Amino acid sequence: MAGSWTKRIVLGLALFCGARAHAAAETSIDDGNRQWISQAGVAQERIWAVVDEALLSYALDGSDAQTLIPQGVIDLDTHGGDAWALRYFDNGGVRPATFSALHWTGAAFEASPTLTMLWGDWPIALVADDGAPMVVAPHNLYRLDGHVWRAKPLSAELGWSEHAVHVLAGGRLYLGFDNGEWGGGLRSIDLTSGRVEEIENYDPVTPCSGPLYSQCTPITSLIADAERPGCVLAAAGLVHFLSHGAVLSVCGANAKVVLEREFGSDADDDESKIRMSEAFYGLAPADDGYWAITPWDLYHVRPGGRLARVPLVLRQSNGLVMQRPVPELLVLQTDIRARVSLSGATPLVVPVPASH
Repeated sequence: MAGSWTKRIVLGLALFCGARAHAAAETSIDDGNRQWISQAGVAQERIWAVVDEALLSYALDGSDAQTLIPQGVIDLDTHGGDAWALRYFDNGGVRPATFSALHWTGAAFEASPTLTMLWGDWPIALVADDGAPMVVAPHNLYRLDGHVWRAKPLSAELGWSEHAVHVLAGGRLYLGFDNGEWGGGLRSIDLTSGRVEEIENYDPVTPCSGPLYSQCTPITSLIADAERPGCVLAAAGLVHFLSHGAVLSVCGANAKVVLEREFGSDADDDESKIRMSEAFYGLAPADDGYWAITPWDLYHVRPGGRLARVPLVLRQSNGLVMQRPVPELLVLQTDIRARVSLSGATPLVVPVPASH
C-alpha cells in the first residue's frame, strides 16, 4: 500500500510539473517578474491594483504607472464603476487600528469619516457596489450612513481569509474565501438580518473531494449567474502538488458543479491513476455566457455549457505582465497565491467596461 501511494505521488508531481511547463509555454507566464497583486479592477479608464498594500494606477496598456497610496491599502472595489480603496492606520501599533474608505473623484481621493472597529474585528472585504461603502468583518457589517459608520452584528462569525471575493445577488452578499492549501469556502450574508450561512456540498466520507468544503476548497472568484436570477457562479481552484478546481452554480444554500476540466495519468493499474482538474482562478460576465480562466486557458462558456478556448500569451507591458485577449477583458499575472500554495504565478481576470 505504501508503495502504491508513493507511486501515485510521484506520478502526480510529474503530471503537475508537466502541466506547469505546458502552461508556461502556452501562456508565456514569466516567473521572473514578481507582482504581488491582491486586487485589480478597471474604473475611469485606468487599471487599479493593490500591490503589497500600495495602490497603483496604470493606463489600460500597462503604461503610466502611478503610486497613489504608498502603504496601508488592504482592499479595492471597482464593481460599481468607481474606484474605492480601504486604507488602515496602525496608530503607532496601539490598538484599535482605524480605517478610511477612499473614493477616487477623478483628480483626488475623498476620504470617508474614520472607522474604528469593535474589538476582535478586522476588515475582510470592502463592498461599494451601490456607491455607498460597506466593510465586512468577522463579527459585523459596517455601513456608512451619511457621516457615521454603523455596525450590524452578524449571526455567526465569518472567520478569517487571506483573500476574499464578493458579489451581491438577491439581497444577499456572497463572500468567497481563498486560503490556498487551507481551503476557504463560501458564505452568504442576508443584508437585512445579518444572518450568515455557510454553503457546502460534499461527501462526508471524502469531504476534500468536494465540490465545496470550507476546509479544502478555496473560492477564487464570484459573479452573478446570468442564467439563474438570484444565483451566483463561484470559481474554485487550487494548485498545490496536484491541481483541482471547478465552476459552481450557487442558488441559496445549494451548490452544484457546472464546469470541470479533468486530466490525469494513463497508468495501467487503477491504484496508480491520478485524476486532476484545472484550477479556476477568475470569472467575468460575457454578453453570451461568461468567461472562466485557469493557469492554462481562458474559456468562453456559452449557455448550455458550450466552450470556446481563447489562447493566452501574457507579455511584459511596462509595469505589468498582462494581455487583453478580447476587448472586454484584461488578464494580469500575480504571484499573490504563492503565499498560501505552490501555485506560482496565476492569472487575474479583470472586466473592462464597454466604454473603454
